[in-house]
Amino acid sequence: MTNINSKNIGAAIHFANMYGLDKKSMQDRLDWATGPGKEIALKIINEGYYPAEADKPFQTITAAHGFYNSTEWDLVCHVDGTCNGLQHGAALVGHRKTAEAVNCTAATRHDAPQDVYGLAAETMRNELSKLRINCVVYMLSNERYGNGRKLTKKPVMVTGYGASLDTALLNFMEAMTDADRAKAEQYKDDIKHALQLALQAHAGAIVEITKQLRYSLGGTVPASWIAADGFKVTQRARTKDNEKMDWIGGSQDRTRKDGIDEQAQKTGIAPNFVHTMDASHLREVVRSSDLDIAAVHDSIGVRSEEFTKLYHAIRKRSTEAPITLVD
Repeated sequence: MTNINSKNIGAAIHFANMYGLDKKSMQDRLDWATGPGKEIALKIINEGYYPAEADKPFQTITAAHGFYNSTEWDLVCHVDGTCNGLQHGAALVGHRKTAEAVNCTAATRHDAPQDVYGLAAETMRNELSKLRINCVVYMLSNERYGNGRKLTKKPVMVTGYGASLDTALLNFMEAMTDADRAKAEQYKDDIKHALQLALQAHAGAIVEITKQLRYSLGGTVPASWIAADGFKVTQRARTKDNEKMDWIGGSQDRTRKDGIDEQAQKTGIAPNFVHTMDASHLREVVRSSDLDIAAVHDSIGVRSEEFTKLYHAIRKRSTEAPITLVD
Protein backbone atom coordinates (compact mmCIF):
# COMPACT_ATOMS: atom_id res chain seq x y z
CA MET A 1 0.00 0.00 0.00
CA THR A 2 1.28 3.46 -0.95
CA ASN A 3 1.79 5.74 2.04
CA ILE A 4 1.08 9.46 1.84
CA ASN A 5 4.15 11.68 2.04
CA SER A 6 5.27 15.10 0.83
CA LYS A 7 6.30 13.62 -2.51
CA ASN A 8 3.01 11.99 -3.49
CA ILE A 9 0.30 13.92 -1.63
CA GLY A 10 -0.46 15.91 -4.79
CA ALA A 11 -0.84 12.74 -6.84
CA ALA A 12 -3.19 11.23 -4.23
CA ILE A 13 -5.44 14.30 -4.24
CA HIS A 14 -5.34 14.49 -8.03
CA PHE A 15 -6.32 10.81 -8.30
CA ALA A 16 -9.33 11.39 -6.04
CA ASN A 17 -10.28 14.58 -7.88
CA MET A 18 -10.29 12.90 -11.27
CA TYR A 19 -12.40 10.06 -9.93
CA GLY A 20 -15.02 12.60 -8.79
CA LEU A 21 -14.28 13.32 -5.14
CA ASP A 22 -13.19 16.94 -5.58
CA LYS A 23 -16.06 18.18 -3.38
CA LYS A 24 -14.87 16.05 -0.44
CA SER A 25 -12.46 17.26 2.23
CA MET A 26 -8.73 16.89 1.64
CA GLN A 27 -8.57 14.20 4.34
CA ASP A 28 -11.45 12.24 2.79
CA ARG A 29 -9.68 12.31 -0.57
CA LEU A 30 -6.41 11.09 0.93
CA ASP A 31 -8.21 8.32 2.83
CA TRP A 32 -9.98 7.24 -0.36
CA ALA A 33 -6.77 7.18 -2.42
CA THR A 34 -5.05 4.85 0.05
CA GLY A 35 -8.21 2.86 0.85
CA PRO A 36 -11.02 2.14 -1.64
CA GLY A 37 -9.08 3.89 -4.41
CA LYS A 38 -6.24 1.43 -4.06
CA GLU A 39 -8.30 -1.47 -5.39
CA ILE A 40 -9.43 0.61 -8.36
CA ALA A 41 -5.89 1.78 -9.09
CA LEU A 42 -4.47 -1.76 -8.98
CA LYS A 43 -7.17 -2.95 -11.40
CA ILE A 44 -6.26 -0.09 -13.73
CA ILE A 45 -2.54 -0.82 -13.54
CA ASN A 46 -2.60 -4.62 -13.55
CA GLU A 47 -5.75 -5.46 -15.52
CA GLY A 48 -6.19 -2.51 -17.85
CA TYR A 49 -9.50 -1.64 -16.16
CA TYR A 50 -11.40 1.32 -17.63
CA PRO A 51 -13.11 3.27 -14.77
CA ALA A 52 -16.29 4.30 -16.60
CA GLU A 53 -17.88 5.27 -13.28
CA ALA A 54 -15.26 7.98 -12.70
CA ASP A 55 -15.94 11.64 -13.39
CA LYS A 56 -12.96 11.77 -15.78
CA PRO A 57 -12.04 8.17 -16.69
CA PHE A 58 -8.98 8.78 -18.87
CA GLN A 59 -7.45 11.26 -16.41
CA THR A 60 -8.25 8.83 -13.58
CA ILE A 61 -6.19 6.18 -15.36
CA THR A 62 -3.23 8.54 -15.68
CA ALA A 63 -3.59 9.67 -12.07
CA ALA A 64 -3.68 6.08 -10.79
CA HIS A 65 -0.42 5.30 -12.55
CA GLY A 66 1.10 8.57 -11.34
CA PHE A 67 0.22 7.85 -7.71
CA TYR A 68 1.04 4.14 -7.51
CA ASN A 69 3.90 4.11 -10.02
CA SER A 70 5.45 7.46 -9.19
CA THR A 71 8.93 6.34 -10.23
CA GLU A 72 7.74 5.64 -13.78
CA TRP A 73 5.13 8.38 -14.26
CA ASP A 74 5.72 12.13 -14.05
CA LEU A 75 2.27 13.41 -13.10
CA VAL A 76 1.22 17.07 -13.31
CA CYS A 77 -1.27 18.02 -10.55
CA HIS A 78 -3.40 21.15 -10.74
CA VAL A 79 -4.79 23.56 -8.18
CA ASP A 80 -7.91 25.06 -9.73
CA GLY A 81 -9.53 28.38 -8.87
CA THR A 82 -13.14 28.50 -7.65
CA CYS A 83 -14.82 31.08 -9.91
CA ASN A 84 -11.85 33.34 -9.36
CA GLY A 85 -13.66 36.51 -10.43
CA LEU A 86 -15.65 36.09 -7.23
CA GLN A 87 -12.52 35.25 -5.26
CA HIS A 88 -10.88 38.51 -6.30
CA GLY A 89 -14.08 40.43 -5.62
CA ALA A 90 -14.42 39.00 -2.14
CA ALA A 91 -10.81 39.93 -1.36
CA LEU A 92 -11.21 43.49 -2.65
CA VAL A 93 -14.32 44.43 -0.69
CA GLY A 94 -14.11 42.02 2.25
CA HIS A 95 -17.41 40.31 1.40
CA ARG A 96 -17.43 37.44 3.91
CA LYS A 97 -20.32 35.44 2.45
CA THR A 98 -18.85 35.45 -1.06
CA ALA A 99 -15.42 34.58 0.39
CA GLU A 100 -16.89 31.56 2.18
CA ALA A 101 -18.77 30.44 -0.95
CA VAL A 102 -15.57 30.41 -3.05
CA ASN A 103 -13.21 28.94 -0.43
CA CYS A 104 -11.27 32.07 0.48
CA THR A 105 -11.58 31.66 4.24
CA ALA A 106 -9.57 29.57 6.69
CA ALA A 107 -10.20 25.82 6.60
CA THR A 108 -8.66 22.57 7.81
CA ARG A 109 -8.01 19.40 5.85
CA HIS A 110 -11.20 17.96 7.36
CA ASP A 111 -13.45 20.71 5.95
CA ALA A 112 -15.24 19.99 2.67
CA PRO A 113 -14.88 22.78 0.09
CA GLN A 114 -17.83 25.05 -0.56
CA ASP A 115 -19.56 24.91 -3.94
CA VAL A 116 -20.83 28.36 -4.96
CA TYR A 117 -22.83 26.90 -7.86
CA GLY A 118 -24.56 24.44 -5.57
CA LEU A 119 -25.28 27.19 -3.05
CA ALA A 120 -26.86 29.32 -5.77
CA ALA A 121 -29.03 26.38 -6.86
CA GLU A 122 -30.17 25.83 -3.29
CA THR A 123 -31.16 29.49 -2.90
CA MET A 124 -33.14 29.34 -6.13
CA ARG A 125 -34.85 26.09 -5.09
CA ASN A 126 -35.95 27.62 -1.81
CA GLU A 127 -37.33 30.76 -3.45
CA LEU A 128 -39.15 28.96 -6.27
CA SER A 129 -40.57 26.42 -3.81
CA LYS A 130 -42.31 29.28 -2.00
CA LEU A 131 -43.90 30.28 -5.32
CA ARG A 132 -44.86 26.65 -6.04
CA ILE A 133 -43.08 26.65 -9.39
CA ASN A 134 -42.56 22.93 -9.05
CA CYS A 135 -41.32 22.15 -12.56
CA VAL A 136 -38.27 24.41 -12.13
CA VAL A 137 -37.74 23.26 -8.54
CA TYR A 138 -37.62 19.71 -9.91
CA MET A 139 -35.02 20.73 -12.51
CA LEU A 140 -32.92 22.33 -9.78
CA SER A 141 -33.10 19.04 -7.85
CA ASN A 142 -32.57 16.68 -10.79
CA GLU A 143 -29.35 14.69 -11.17
CA ARG A 144 -29.46 15.41 -14.90
CA TYR A 145 -28.57 18.99 -13.95
CA GLY A 146 -26.26 18.03 -11.11
CA ASN A 147 -28.95 18.95 -8.56
CA GLY A 148 -29.16 22.37 -10.18
CA ARG A 149 -25.42 23.00 -10.30
CA LYS A 150 -25.26 22.68 -14.09
CA LEU A 151 -28.00 25.30 -14.42
CA THR A 152 -26.42 27.87 -12.11
CA LYS A 153 -22.74 27.37 -12.96
CA LYS A 154 -22.51 29.56 -16.04
CA PRO A 155 -24.76 32.35 -14.64
CA VAL A 156 -22.53 32.59 -11.56
CA MET A 157 -19.36 32.43 -13.67
CA VAL A 158 -20.37 35.19 -16.09
CA THR A 159 -21.54 37.35 -13.18
CA GLY A 160 -18.00 37.04 -11.83
CA TYR A 161 -16.84 38.78 -15.00
CA GLY A 162 -19.40 41.57 -14.99
CA ALA A 163 -22.32 40.09 -16.96
CA SER A 164 -25.79 41.57 -16.45
CA LEU A 165 -28.69 39.77 -14.78
CA ASP A 166 -30.36 39.36 -18.18
CA THR A 167 -27.26 37.61 -19.52
CA ALA A 168 -27.13 35.37 -16.45
CA LEU A 169 -30.79 34.45 -16.96
CA LEU A 170 -30.15 33.65 -20.62
CA ASN A 171 -27.34 31.29 -19.61
CA PHE A 172 -29.57 29.64 -17.01
CA MET A 173 -32.31 28.96 -19.57
CA GLU A 174 -29.88 27.78 -22.25
CA ALA A 175 -28.50 25.10 -19.91
CA MET A 176 -31.90 23.33 -20.00
CA THR A 177 -33.07 20.82 -22.54
CA ASP A 178 -35.48 22.15 -25.17
CA ALA A 179 -38.41 20.41 -23.47
CA ASP A 180 -37.56 21.76 -20.01
CA ARG A 181 -36.98 25.25 -21.39
CA ALA A 182 -40.45 25.24 -22.93
CA LYS A 183 -41.95 24.33 -19.54
CA ALA A 184 -39.97 27.02 -17.72
CA GLU A 185 -40.58 29.84 -20.21
CA GLN A 186 -43.84 31.00 -18.63
CA TYR A 187 -42.07 31.43 -15.26
CA LYS A 188 -39.18 33.44 -16.63
CA ASP A 189 -39.81 36.53 -14.47
CA ASP A 190 -39.95 34.44 -11.30
CA ILE A 191 -36.81 32.55 -12.30
CA LYS A 192 -35.05 35.86 -12.92
CA HIS A 193 -36.01 37.10 -9.47
CA ALA A 194 -34.83 33.87 -7.80
CA LEU A 195 -31.57 34.03 -9.75
CA GLN A 196 -31.06 37.64 -8.68
CA LEU A 197 -31.47 36.65 -5.03
CA ALA A 198 -28.98 33.81 -5.47
CA LEU A 199 -26.40 36.05 -7.13
CA GLN A 200 -26.79 38.76 -4.51
CA ALA A 201 -26.42 36.20 -1.74
CA HIS A 202 -23.38 34.34 -3.05
CA ALA A 203 -21.77 36.68 -5.61
CA GLY A 204 -22.57 39.97 -3.94
CA ALA A 205 -18.96 41.13 -3.87
CA ILE A 206 -18.46 41.17 -7.63
CA VAL A 207 -21.96 42.55 -8.35
CA GLU A 208 -21.11 45.70 -6.38
CA ILE A 209 -17.63 45.98 -7.90
CA THR A 210 -19.04 45.70 -11.42
CA LYS A 211 -21.43 48.57 -10.80
CA GLN A 212 -18.65 50.77 -9.47
CA LEU A 213 -16.25 49.92 -12.30
CA ARG A 214 -18.80 50.75 -14.98
CA TYR A 215 -19.75 53.97 -13.23
CA SER A 216 -16.18 55.10 -12.56
CA LEU A 217 -14.21 53.84 -15.56
CA GLY A 218 -16.54 52.63 -18.30
CA GLY A 219 -17.95 54.41 -21.27
CA THR A 220 -16.49 57.90 -21.53
CA VAL A 221 -12.69 57.88 -21.62
CA PRO A 222 -9.85 55.38 -21.96
CA ALA A 223 -9.36 53.70 -18.59
CA SER A 224 -6.05 52.84 -16.94
CA TRP A 225 -5.20 50.93 -13.80
CA ILE A 226 -2.12 49.43 -12.18
CA ALA A 227 -1.89 45.79 -11.13
CA ALA A 228 -0.54 44.86 -7.73
CA ASP A 229 2.86 44.01 -9.22
CA GLY A 230 3.13 47.39 -11.00
CA PHE A 231 1.94 46.31 -14.47
CA LYS A 232 -0.08 49.13 -16.09
CA VAL A 233 -3.18 48.30 -18.12
CA THR A 234 -5.03 50.69 -20.43
CA GLN A 235 -8.37 49.85 -22.03
CA ARG A 236 -9.41 51.63 -25.22
CA ALA A 237 -12.31 49.81 -26.85
CA ARG A 238 -12.25 51.07 -30.42
CA THR A 239 -14.54 50.47 -33.37
CA LYS A 240 -13.39 48.87 -36.59
CA ASP A 241 -10.99 51.16 -38.45
CA ASN A 242 -11.47 53.70 -35.65
CA GLU A 243 -14.56 55.06 -37.43
CA LYS A 244 -17.39 57.03 -35.87
CA MET A 245 -20.71 55.16 -36.02
CA ASP A 246 -24.25 56.44 -35.58
CA TRP A 247 -26.38 54.76 -32.93
CA ILE A 248 -29.40 53.39 -34.78
CA GLY A 249 -32.68 54.44 -33.19
CA GLY A 250 -31.38 57.49 -31.34
CA SER A 251 -29.87 60.90 -31.77
CA GLN A 252 -26.83 60.09 -29.65
CA ASP A 253 -23.61 58.63 -30.97
CA ARG A 254 -22.69 55.16 -29.73
CA THR A 255 -19.07 55.90 -30.57
CA ARG A 256 -17.14 58.96 -29.49
CA LYS A 257 -15.37 61.14 -32.03
CA ASP A 258 -12.03 59.82 -30.83
CA GLY A 259 -13.09 56.33 -31.87
CA ILE A 260 -13.91 54.82 -28.48
CA ASP A 261 -16.88 52.46 -28.54
CA GLU A 262 -18.62 53.52 -25.35
CA GLN A 263 -20.75 50.38 -24.97
CA ALA A 264 -17.76 48.07 -25.48
CA GLN A 265 -15.72 50.23 -23.09
CA LYS A 266 -18.39 49.87 -20.43
CA THR A 267 -19.03 46.13 -20.79
CA GLY A 268 -15.35 45.25 -21.08
CA ILE A 269 -14.12 47.04 -17.98
CA ALA A 270 -15.15 44.42 -15.39
CA PRO A 271 -13.79 41.28 -17.13
CA ASN A 272 -10.56 43.04 -18.06
CA PHE A 273 -10.15 44.25 -14.48
CA VAL A 274 -10.59 40.70 -13.16
CA HIS A 275 -8.23 39.24 -15.77
CA THR A 276 -5.63 41.78 -14.67
CA MET A 277 -5.85 40.44 -11.12
CA ASP A 278 -5.69 36.85 -12.41
CA ALA A 279 -2.54 37.59 -14.37
CA SER A 280 -0.93 39.58 -11.56
CA HIS A 281 -1.56 36.76 -9.09
CA LEU A 282 -0.11 34.14 -11.47
CA ARG A 283 2.99 36.24 -12.11
CA GLU A 284 3.57 36.63 -8.37
CA VAL A 285 3.16 32.87 -7.80
CA VAL A 286 5.75 32.18 -10.51
CA ARG A 287 8.18 34.76 -9.14
CA SER A 288 7.88 33.72 -5.52
CA SER A 289 7.89 29.94 -5.84
CA ASP A 290 10.61 29.10 -8.38
CA LEU A 291 8.45 26.27 -9.73
CA ASP A 292 8.03 24.88 -13.23
CA ILE A 293 4.37 25.67 -13.80
CA ALA A 294 1.79 24.56 -16.38
CA ALA A 295 -1.08 27.06 -16.30
CA VAL A 296 -4.50 26.93 -17.95
CA HIS A 297 -6.26 30.20 -17.05
CA ASP A 298 -6.93 29.87 -13.29
CA SER A 299 -5.76 26.25 -13.08
CA ILE A 300 -2.10 26.03 -12.06
CA GLY A 301 -0.22 22.74 -12.33
CA VAL A 302 3.12 21.40 -11.11
CA ARG A 303 4.78 18.03 -10.70
CA SER A 304 3.15 16.00 -7.94
CA GLU A 305 6.06 16.30 -5.53
CA GLU A 306 5.81 20.12 -5.71
CA PHE A 307 2.07 20.25 -5.06
CA THR A 308 2.30 21.34 -1.41
CA LYS A 309 4.73 24.14 -2.26
CA LEU A 310 2.42 25.39 -5.02
CA TYR A 311 -0.65 25.22 -2.78
CA HIS A 312 0.96 27.41 -0.13
CA ALA A 313 2.36 29.83 -2.72
CA ILE A 314 -1.10 30.37 -4.23
CA ARG A 315 -2.68 31.05 -0.84
CA LYS A 316 0.15 33.34 0.26
CA ARG A 317 0.12 35.48 -2.87
CA SER A 318 -3.70 35.71 -2.77
CA THR A 319 -3.61 37.31 0.67
CA GLU A 320 -0.61 39.55 0.06
CA ALA A 321 -1.39 41.09 -3.32
CA PRO A 322 -5.02 40.74 -4.40
CA ILE A 323 -5.72 44.41 -5.05
CA THR A 324 -5.47 46.33 -8.32
CA LEU A 325 -5.07 50.08 -8.00
CA VAL A 326 -6.97 52.45 -10.26
CA ASP A 327 -4.78 55.08 -11.87
